[in-house]
Formats: sequence, structure tokens, C-alpha cells
Amino acid sequence: MIVNRNMKVSNYNNQTNFNGTLINKKQILKLGKDNVLTPIEASFVELNPNVEEDLEALRRTANSWKTAEYAKSIYISAFSLKRGYFCNDILKFYALTEQVKNYENMRPNKILGVMEVVNDSDCAAVNYIQVKPPKNDIKQYKHVGKTMLSSVRHQFENYPIVLNAVESAVGFYKKIGFKLTCKKPIQFTLPAGKDVK
Repeated sequence: MIVNRNMKVSNYNNQTNFNGTLINKKQILKLGKDNVLTPIEASFVELNPNVEEDLEALRRTANSWKTAEYAKSIYISAFSLKRGYFCNDILKFYALTEQVKNYENMRPNKILGVMEVVNDSDCAAVNYIQVKPPKNDIKQYKHVGKTMLSSVRHQFENYPIVLNAVESAVGFYKKIGFKLTCKKPIQFTLPAGKDVK
């Protein structure tokens, strides 16, 4: 299947309903109008691409984050899963959102990060993780990626977490406790039972 990554999929309706399952709530930091980072509560939710509203939330997020290629890839995977191209038991989709209640009426503009994880019998492999791009080159949030990975760690505590990384993210993964296991491609592992720092 060939997919144009710049494609826009038509809206199903004007309001996106969200049927994600709350996994946990965590604190992250948000940059306020006074340029001070303030703690806020964020929700880590599992999305179900077989639910039109969840798929639509991913689509709208990918379309609004124009420079976020991984968000587009996550949406394409979810769309492909809905069409039956992947096994539903091992592919999982997650989002971290500023919204802390009323998940049936999720606002995609509150989504701060999305990720795709494959859970097979040996490990939990993070295929993609995408944090909301900065606004005007200023990061509006802090600890989004770390919080998402910490939440996945608790979901799959008995499995090592494995991921490939781009060169610019190597320092980040080392800082939060992942161990470099391969240099080409760059691959990191967080052993089973070990928490994100």
C-alpha cells in the first residue's frame, strides 16, 4: 500500500469525540504567559483505532502538527490497523493530553504527544513517539516525552522497552535511563522492571 504522507483525510464530523481509555494521570510542566514553567496535570490514554472518534483525533492531530512526520506515521498505522492490515493484539496507540476529564469529548488541540507501541512476547517496542512541535520555536511544555515513556514502562513493566532513535535524541534517552544497545541504527533499551529516571 502506498500512502501520500501529505494527504488530508476528510472530517467525519465537526466535533471529535474521544473514547480513549485513561491509563494514568501525571504532572508535566507548561510555560505560562509570564515565561514561568508551572506544573499541570496531564492524562495518558490508550486510543482504539477501531473507534472512529479515536482515529479522527489522531488524524486531526497529525494534520495540525504539520512538521511532525512521526505523528503522520502513527495515524497511517492506526488507519491501516482499522483496515485490517495489522494484528490488533500487538499494536497499541497512546496519547498524552492536557485534558483531564470528559474523554468522550476530547479536543485534539489538547493532545501533547502521541506514540505507537508493538507489544510482542519479548519486548515493548516503541515504533514512534511524537511530541507536539514547539510554537514559534519555543517549547510550551516540558517532560512530555519522558512522561509518555514512563507511562508505557508501567503498562509493560515485565518487558524491556526497545526503541530506535535519531541522533539528536541520544542524550535525552541516556538521561532518562535507556541504555544504548546498537549504534547503527541507533537503538536503546530500558530493561524490564527498570523505571524511567
